[in-house]
Amino acid sequence: MFSRFRQAVLLFLPVIAALVGILADAKFKPLLAAVGIFFLILGLVVLSRERRSGTSVPVKRSRTPVDLPPQVGPLLGRDDKLAEVVRLCTSPGGDTARIVVIRGEAGMGKTALAVHAAHRMAKDFPDGRLSISLEQNLYGDKYVRHILGDFLQALDGIGAREVDDETTLAARYHRVTRDRAVLIVLDAVENIPPENVQALLPRGPRCAAIVTSRKDFDIGQGSTVTLRPLEPEYSVQLLGNLIGSKRVQGDQESAATRIAELCAYHPYSLEFAASSLVDRPRSALNIAVLRASEFWTAHRPPSPPPAGEPAKSAELRYALDFGFALLTEEERNAVRRLGLIEPHFYPWMLQALLKVDEPEAMRIVNRLVAVQLVERITADSAGVPVYRTHDWVRQYARDVLDRGTPTAERRNEKDEITRAANRHLSSSMPAATIQDTVYGDIDKGELASAFQKARQSLAVARKKEEKTPEGLALMALAELRAEAGETDVVRDLAEMAWNIDVPEVRARVCRVQGHLYRRVRRLRDAEQALRLGLELLGGADDSEGIRIRAELVLVYALDSRLREGLELSVAVLRECEAKGPAGKGLLPRVLLAKGMVHAGLGDFEAAESEMCRAAEVAEGLKFALWQAWIQYRRAETAVTAGRVREAQGTLYTALEQFTAIGHRYGVGHCRSLLARIHVMTGQLLHAEAAAEEAVETFRTCGDAWIDADAALVLADIQRRSRRPGDAQATLRTAARLLGQVGDGWRAARVRGAALLLYLPRARSVLLGALPSRRSAESSGHA
Repeated sequence: MFSRFRQAVLLFLPVIAALVGILADAKFKPLLAAVGIFFLILGLVVLSRERRSGTSVPVKRSRTPVDLPPQVGPLLGRDDKLAEVVRLCTSPGGDTARIVVIRGEAGMGKTALAVHAAHRMAKDFPDGRLSISLEQNLYGDKYVRHILGDFLQALDGIGAREVDDETTLAARYHRVTRDRAVLIVLDAVENIPPENVQALLPRGPRCAAIVTSRKDFDIGQGSTVTLRPLEPEYSVQLLGNLIGSKRVQGDQESAATRIAELCAYHPYSLEFAASSLVDRPRSALNIAVLRASEFWTAHRPPSPPPAGEPAKSAELRYALDFGFALLTEEERNAVRRLGLIEPHFYPWMLQALLKVDEPEAMRIVNRLVAVQLVERITADSAGVPVYRTHDWVRQYARDVLDRGTPTAERRNEKDEITRAANRHLSSSMPAATIQDTVYGDIDKGELASAFQKARQSLAVARKKEEKTPEGLALMALAELRAEAGETDVVRDLAEMAWNIDVPEVRARVCRVQGHLYRRVRRLRDAEQALRLGLELLGGADDSEGIRIRAELVLVYALDSRLREGLELSVAVLRECEAKGPAGKGLLPRVLLAKGMVHAGLGDFEAAESEMCRAAEVAEGLKFALWQAWIQYRRAETAVTAGRVREAQGTLYTALEQFTAIGHRYGVGHCRSLLARIHVMTGQLLHAEAAAEEAVETFRTCGDAWIDADAALVLADIQRRSRRPGDAQATLRTAARLLGQVGDGWRAARVRGAALLLYLPRARSVLLGALPSRRSAESSGHA
């Protein structure tokens, strides 16, 4: 609290001094101006230091942060439970947050109840309602840090920074929620250690948390709400909602009631059965009941329960039998085999067991996804698609396999998985071969193809447990993500690759890390990372060494070490040319780097010459991506040289090239530069349109630093258009983004600029409220 008060005082003292100065005598104005400037500088320094020390500066938000899944359909048969959850979350309590644990079997509707309750309590928690599912962990051991960062980004405008560890983030999160009314929903925590759940709970007495779990979960506090199967009438109503109300009425009402009984009034079992019934819109429900009975007679001892008696709710596997009976025989075989393979699997595993071709295996897997038995996920930031089977579905799969398959046959099928894996790996293209083609696709601008090949390379490398190809594939994906501006994903991939202790892989990690540091102007960190990369290579990879040194040239150019950069660029160019045809593909990047050094030296003719040469080489190699970036840098250099019209024509060429290859990040850069050009030519309306498009593009890319840079361009245009209110809001957004990437000093300067925009507005308001000297004199004369 003291920190916030100190920030307010230091930032508003110069405003007060300026306002008093407007009304003061002329002889006091210089003194008050000096006082105002002193406190303004002091305030900016304090803000910068607190930013670096990890103290968050709260950002005033225009709307309540809400991140909840949508409410899907009505919540049938749970009105009493919904009322109980709402009452427990909103009833006045003690000094800590109110915790409600919703417990129930898998598929009982715990998540739906939590989501409906969270939406209903919008007015009770005006400071935010956030949710996270912990069933699928995408972040490995660091999931708590990632979740806390996401929560803080939503609540406070500043997420996790590189210097923040889990303890620091937890302390910030608990401090932020202490005085606010925030609701947190933590879904599927049964496999999460209680201490990690505790770290994610809010702390304030006006806060609440809803936790869902399939198991008894003791977090040392809170109340428990237990879910059981639906009442019969609500089960039939749910079935009608899923397959159409007309199908459960009239002469089919008794069949619908029987289906609800056979599904044990279990919500998920009813949804599973409805998934198959929806595919048979003209089939009567009594036919489905007959088909299920015939299946039971042949495959399921004991017999199904008699009419009027539901299956035992504790036996979820029997409740699922009705939906299982409605599947085709090949789909039932696939479900049985789910019990033989790992929870996370690839389609080729089912393909081997079912003895079908790849397209048919994909069709069957997608069908299992449609009936909610299997979930398609990506295991990590690499984005390699895999499929996941819930543990309770695997248990059911093993159960139906045991019922109809002899022990010897099951053992043979398990052995077939191993044999199929060996065949699959031996027939796969080597990961290194796939990976070698990725960079060619990147240079040519064929980014979708490069993504596919990089992921395929990674999948093969992981199956064969080849560490070097795995690391190189991860870094190829990282460079693709960097081209898209997705800096957070790039860092995750780089960290995964760094854990593979191979010098060649780690050298590429250093180059990509240096590239990211250069983007945010952390030039000393960039140089350190790049030099470490060269040290790791030790001359083992000439091509990668050229890439690293070309990146180092760009760091020198930005760091005003231009002579040093020019010498290095000449040496790298000579080394590149000495490689002959093997080095030709590296020429565009080296020539572009050399041209940017010449531009920094003010030798724009030499810069244009080198960049034109780079463009010619890229065109000859059909490197569409390099052609677009080279044209963009040519336009940027022309703007610096004052050749605005020339820059505009070149920039439109770059914009067309980026658009042709679907490169939204490059398009955003072009629009931002185009806005600056329009400002220079006095076309503020066109400038604002281009700047707004750039900001929107960067916002979806994920590069906070360049997003802030585009926001500053937009704020300048708004200021020139005499809209200080809009300019202030845009500057605050830019300051938040800069704080997010750790540039505290620049964020403080931007906040100071936003503050200074208040002064002319305040002065005009005061002078408008006071009579002018001339009007006062005329009034006195009258």
